[in-house]
Amino acid sequence: MPAVAVVLAIRIFLVIGGANPANGFARMIGSWSAGVSPGLRDLFTPASAGLRTLLNDGLAALLWLLIGAVPTNVITRVALPSGDRRVWYRRTAR
Repeated sequence: MPAVAVVLAIRIFLVIGGANPANGFARMIGSWSAGVSPGLRDLFTPASAGLRTLLNDGLAALLWLLIGAVPTNVITRVALPSGDRRVWYRRTAR
């Protein structure tokens, strides 16, 4: 999941930096980011292309990071062997 967020971050950097959209690398990153943006490509529509990309692809990147973090957290707390697990700390009332 973090790799997807990296692709979206590169797309944001390229658009805000004013990269040539006809360049092969920019087209490749653009097509990849369009494929992993889960319906968020046109959620925000400000006039500036850089701001539009920052909001839409930035939100998609945060969503992918969250999608990756939740199962990782659950797996490290529940499914790992008992010595390798992370534990939830609870306060106890005295």
